Amino acid sequence: MILSERQHASEVVSDFTGSTDGSGSGLVLVNGGPGTGKTTVVHDIVAAAARAGALLLSATGSRAERAFPTGVLTQLLHGQSFEVTERVAQLAKAYTADPGDGDLIRQLDEVCGVVLDLAVTQPVVVTVDDVQFADTASLLFLLCLRRRMTASRVLMVLAESDLSQPTFPMFRAEITRAPHRRVRLEALSRESVEALASARLGADVAHRFGAELHRISGGNPMLVNALADDLAGATECEVGVAFREAVLACAQRWESPLVQIARSVAILDSAESAALTTSLLGITTETVEHAIGVLTAAGLLTDGRFRHPAAAAAVLDSMSTSDRARLHLGVAALLHQCGSPADEVAEHLMAAGEVDGDWSHAVLREAAEHALAGDEVSFAVRCLEFALQVARADEDRLIIVQLLVPALWRVNPAATAAYLPPLKAALNDGDLAPRDALTMAEHFLWTGDVGAVTLALTALNKSAGPQHAQVVAELWLAYHWFYGSSRGCFADAGAELPSGNDPWVGAAKALTNVWTHGGSDAASASAEHVLQSCRLGDSTVEVLATAVLALVFGNRAGRAEWWCDKLIASSAQRGATTWQALLTAVRADIALRRGEAEAAATHARAALTLLPARSWGVMIGYPIATLVLAETALERHEEAAEAVRQRVPEALYSTVWGQRYLHARGHHYLATNQVLAAVSDFQACAALRQEWDLDLPILAPWRSDLAQANLKLNRQAAARELVQEQLNLTPPLDARTRGITLRVLAASTEQAQRPSLLRQSVECLQASGDRLELAVTLGDLSQFHQQFERVRAAKPSRPAVRGKGTPVLSEAERRVAQLAVLGHPNREIGQRLFITVSTVEQHLTRIYRKLGVSGRSELPVGLVMDSTD
Repeated sequence: MILSERQHASEVVSDFTGSTDGSGSGLVLVNGGPGTGKTTVVHDIVAAAARAGALLLSATGSRAERAFPTGVLTQLLHGQSFEVTERVAQLAKAYTADPGDGDLIRQLDEVCGVVLDLAVTQPVVVTVDDVQFADTASLLFLLCLRRRMTASRVLMVLAESDLSQPTFPMFRAEITRAPHRRVRLEALSRESVEALASARLGADVAHRFGAELHRISGGNPMLVNALADDLAGATECEVGVAFREAVLACAQRWESPLVQIARSVAILDSAESAALTTSLLGITTETVEHAIGVLTAAGLLTDGRFRHPAAAAAVLDSMSTSDRARLHLGVAALLHQCGSPADEVAEHLMAAGEVDGDWSHAVLREAAEHALAGDEVSFAVRCLEFALQVARADEDRLIIVQLLVPALWRVNPAATAAYLPPLKAALNDGDLAPRDALTMAEHFLWTGDVGAVTLALTALNKSAGPQHAQVVAELWLAYHWFYGSSRGCFADAGAELPSGNDPWVGAAKALTNVWTHGGSDAASASAEHVLQSCRLGDSTVEVLATAVLALVFGNRAGRAEWWCDKLIASSAQRGATTWQALLTAVRADIALRRGEAEAAATHARAALTLLPARSWGVMIGYPIATLVLAETALERHEEAAEAVRQRVPEALYSTVWGQRYLHARGHHYLATNQVLAAVSDFQACAALRQEWDLDLPILAPWRSDLAQANLKLNRQAAARELVQEQLNLTPPLDARTRGITLRVLAASTEQAQRPSLLRQSVECLQASGDRLELAVTLGDLSQFHQQFERVRAAKPSRPAVRGKGTPVLSEAERRVAQLAVLGHPNREIGQRLFITVSTVEQHLTRIYRKLGVSGRSELPVGLVMDSTD
């Protein structure tokens, strides 16, 4: 159809009403798919006829009324005389009594005569919309009238849908035997769509949305108008209520099997819908293909599928809930028989809300496993939760829960709480495979359930196989991530790393040493191997996090940052919120250990935002500790206090992150002059160390922490004793912790020893890469130097350094020596003393010879303090 054809309506009526020689009768047949504008054309003809002064007799067929004889005829003659209505009533009775009775023909002729009599005085226009739904008696009347009206001014207009199944099959053949005019309504072109929509939207808007309007509507005028209503005032082409209601209106007028086929196509949503529908509904291929052709012509389908999801949804909305469930279940069974992918079958099973035999459980599990492998966690959880809902056997439920817990843990660990008890029971009964026991153990570590972890370790200890070494190594690393050593559960379960030269075992040993021994070249090398070889997953996230921290502890913070950012991006892309949160907490720690307090606070807050507090389990101490330390360093004490006020689980204090948390909270208290509260937290760390026989100065250097508190209380001797004890620990401290400890020692010793200690602190902190702690030490060193300069300026200079047993240095040599002791490089010494670098080097050579030392590091700090005596 093109729009200009609507303009032909007035021409049709004009030709008819303008005829006065008895040849003005005619028949117009309007054909088209659902919603293509047949009714509009009929109305246009009626309107034109009314303007021309014709008498209008109109009716509309109805599927619900076609069982009632003369239903359409009664509509046509409604409003005529009582005698006419009585004749129609008698005709209905006669047809009901015996449709083949000869008296019926006579009565039909009489009723036709009434219409023909009306045409004597004025033209008559008879219109029947949806004639395919007309009752047989009325169709007989229309055939009779068509034969007799050739010499009368009667125009008959019949509108029929393409998919017609008339009550009287011979009607179409008979009615078209005589000359007639046909109006075939085709889909609108894009230009015609724009022209139609412009009446509602205006030409500019209609042109802007023209392509989308045409694509979604398929050129169906009814749908175009509905879309135009939805788009009124919109900035984007969005389908709304009017469009869905228009599709639903079409569906309500369809006959079966068109309705059934449309629903099948909507629910299958596949290019193979035609073939599948034939099997699903048990009807012929020809019927299905014809129906799809009709729906395509109506602008609803393209390539056997609905053009827009909203159209398919509207068709399905016309079904009852129970009918839709049955259809989904039938589709699921059909797709399963055809070997379709498990996820497609599972979608229909879940939509049905019920299963159809044991095969359904297997399909749901397969779909979930495939989804998890593709990181489609939400779909996997849906499949497994539904499978658990419909499962009856305990064995099936256990298998489902084993899949469901890891899936839920990826996005919300707190949601796994209800499913952990049966898994703990299965561990106790030995019903889980080693890999499953490993996965469950890691979840129980997260919640702090050491009893369940012991059960998992016992199960692993009894297992064997080629994968056993890697499985135990992964759990070994995960366990150390929480507890720092193999104490407790590992010992209770009699579990240990397998002996031999297995690479995984070697890597695990090297990495776990970082908790107690700090970083090393061996640990960093193992970390790189693990990071390059181990794919991020449910059982490896703590392993990879340990490897990243091993790089940090080994003074490779830049490399650690690169790996951590890569892992965070992978977690986000794969939708694993828990992994992302944990690794973001690691990223915050890296920033803090590089002295980037602002970045550390930002990352820590991001980590805490990704997961609700309950989902963090005992791990919540890690990001909170980093946040508190960062905010304290930035002197944002109220923000730090807010973080400290957050509730944490009691089980936290049994983990290494509990020590880290106490360390951070104590420093917040120390910075806000709550010294005794700080002492309590630092002493709690010491108590945990004694209870576990585990020192973790790399996470919680409680001795130097307590020393700082003692300095606040003016207890220098106690502070000095604590830090000296920490410096003498075996194995030696990592560079960062050693640098901090040396600075605290400097603050607790006599002034003569401070420059050397601070210089050593600078060297350690430079090696560690912690710019913030380095700045603190340099500040202390600068403060000392400024004090020295003030004292020196206040006293007269002496020609030489003379002391008991001390070689004599010239004034120039003494000044060079003092600046060298303070750590100034040769160029800076020259600039300060206004001499050349060469002169500095010559002075240092003589100084070393006079003092009997080999280099700067052996210069006595007394050289600095001599002028302050």
